[in-house]
Amino acid sequence: MTTPQHLSVIIVGIPFRLAALASLWKSASLRGDTHLKWRDRVDLAHAGLTELALARIADLRDSAGELVGSDGRFRPDLARVDPAPLTRLTREFERYIRVREKLNDRFRMLLRVCGLTPMLVGLFIAGDVAALSSSGSWNEPDWIEPVGIAISVTILVIGLGIVGIYVHVNRFLTDAEIVARGVATPSQDGQ
Repeated sequence: MTTPQHLSVIIVGIPFRLAALASLWKSASLRGDTHLKWRDRVDLAHAGLTELALARIADLRDSAGELVGSDGRFRPDLARVDPAPLTRLTREFERYIRVREKLNDRFRMLLRVCGLTPMLVGLFIAGDVAALSSSGSWNEPDWIEPVGIAISVTILVIGLGIVGIYVHVNRFLTDAEIVARGVATPSQDGQ
């Protein structure tokens, strides 16, 4: 790349590099900010899901008592009783417990993802600097530019994966919070 071309690439990329530096600054506190934002909410969602699960167990107990009675004596008429209405309650109980069990693990995953972001942004900036360092006028090795480009592209791909995980886990936590408040019920797959 000639010097004028190299300078134009540097000048055009200045806004992107400034954005990368700003995101490095923000990502340094992302884990702590996320912990502050979510810790109490996760605790409340956990308690709410526990309460909902216990309510379903009580409903199940009451419905089963109405269906079969509670005296413990043999009753031949129970041979015709259909316990199918109880399955809805047991499935709801199971879904509440499944979401509750995943809640803290997903929160820890979110914090781990947030902890990776400063390193990824820093590596991206380092790769970008290495890719742009080749101006043709320095006596640097020929391999610096391709290695810098490879690092930048690799980190971008990993970063996209991290963003996907972040969005997925954030959505799970939000959905669990909504379910715990009794606004919705958990989906079939436990999310």
